[in-house]
Amino acid sequence: MESYMKVIISILILLSLQSCSLFTKYQTPFSVEDPSIKGEKLFAKGSMISSSKQRYWLSYRFALEGGGYTVVDDEKFPFFKTTSLNAVVENPEANFKFWKEGQAYSKSLCSDFFRRISLAKAHREHAKKQTNIIGGLVTAGMGFASSSAEAVGATGMAFSGAGSGFDAYDSTYLVTPDLGLLEALVKAVQSKKSSEVTPAHLMHLSDAINHLNDFVYPCTFTGMQALLDNSLNKKISDFPTHAPFNP
Repeated sequence: MESYMKVIISILILLSLQSCSLFTKYQTPFSVEDPSIKGEKLFAKGSMISSSKQRYWLSYRFALEGGGYTVVDDEKFPFFKTTSLNAVVENPEANFKFWKEGQAYSKSLCSDFFRRISLAKAHREHAKKQTNIIGGLVTAGMGFASSSAEAVGATGMAFSGAGSGFDAYDSTYLVTPDLGLLEALVKAVQSKKSSEVTPAHLMHLSDAINHLNDFVYPCTFTGMQALLDNSLNKKISDFPTHAPFNP
């Protein structure tokens, strides 16, 4: 009986440590789809975002053709390809259209990322609380059933390990627990970038792609971490002190 109990406890410990990795609904989406790099596959589902994706690629083709490139139909997505450059043409109107559609597509992908990461975080928090409750009930029941102290202690350790596993996952895959504040910060930075770009800045298609890449960056994991680091550094530098350091 003791050997079976040890096997069961060992399985519980392994499952508790790997719980977030084994179940999809507990997993944080680790990457945000970047239309300036890929943009052909969608984790996000919905008629509007699918339409935004199509408009983005159509405006890209329009900008290519207006920029002097030869574009022909293709069987693979996005169903066209560039074959040659006929002449270098300045076409700010088409490039600005591509820039605006790229913004709309990127913001939809970013919003969907925060929606999914918040939902996964809520699932993990609920599972962690339920694990703690069940762990307390199980160890109490084992105590009433006169189980050995080793078995009770090992069972309690297994459930405690589950809680620690959730914490470890959050500290690794979550940029910050304050997801609402982070999303607001990302949107503020993107809005500032959007207001700074005019058609005069987009004479060539490459200009629009470069600006779109900068626009997307705040809603990437490295970009979000940089925003948090900058925000923390600003708070530290602005923190009032009665004993300023004067080297």
